[in-house]
Amino acid sequence: MKNTLVFVAPGVAGTLHRPGSARQTGIAFLVLCAAASGTYFLNDARDAASDRLHPRKKSRPVAAGTVPPAAAYGTAAALIVAAVIVSTVALGTAPASCVALYSALTVWYSFQLKHVAVLDLVLLASVFVLRAVMGALAGAVVLSPWLLIVTAFGALFMAAGKRAADLRTAPHTLTRKVADRGYSLAFLVRIQTLTATVAVTAYCAWAFRLGSPMPERAGDGSLGFQLSVVPFVSGLFRYSLYLERGEGGAPEDLVLSDRFLRIAGVCWILLVVAGSYA
Repeated sequence: MKNTLVFVAPGVAGTLHRPGSARQTGIAFLVLCAAASGTYFLNDARDAASDRLHPRKKSRPVAAGTVPPAAAYGTAAALIVAAVIVSTVALGTAPASCVALYSALTVWYSFQLKHVAVLDLVLLASVFVLRAVMGALAGAVVLSPWLLIVTAFGALFMAAGKRAADLRTAPHTLTRKVADRGYSLAFLVRIQTLTATVAVTAYCAWAFRLGSPMPERAGDGSLGFQLSVVPFVSGLFRYSLYLERGEGGAPEDLVLSDRFLRIAGVCWILLVVAGSYA
């Protein structure tokens, strides 16, 4: 689900209906899925011991003992290398560089940066930005600075929410790890408030075409883009409610399980499509 960000720039530029753009963006999506899967294999192998203490993560294949750690490490390497090679051949040097950088950052995160306060949040936001940038490169469109800001601060919001959810609901051994980074619940809530404010402001600026014309699409903003602010903000508020309850550890699970978030997501997509292709 996170890798669907590659479709944003070509989608709002109104180019996804073109076979060439759709094909290139689809390839970018697939190679990112391969790279992301590889880094998840790696991360789960390294975190197997602590995952066994977590009420939800203990069912992950490596933690549960259904996948040996050696197999996870081997699969991780194979997927990451394959993603870089395929992206180089099919998409070119620039998108392949995004895949390589994405893989390097996530591996660095798994080995070291996930234990460094603030840097772990920044890195998580960075890989979301790389997904959006790769979509723009694959689709041969220019990504709006406003949408980059929305992506970065929206990712920071979710990352802080995941840390807050661990502090609220995870066992003491795991909350201790989060606290050892220097995080407190009050600090993470402040980060969530700040990042959500910036994300909403930047999205409104994009939707209403404030400042210079947007790079993705010539002309003024349409009613579809402007109305898309409503499901965007509503979904953010709904997700914030789950974070307050300590249930925001897995955003993708919430989107699939919560009817309100699903409806908001569908409405947002329809309005953005109407603004892009009307």
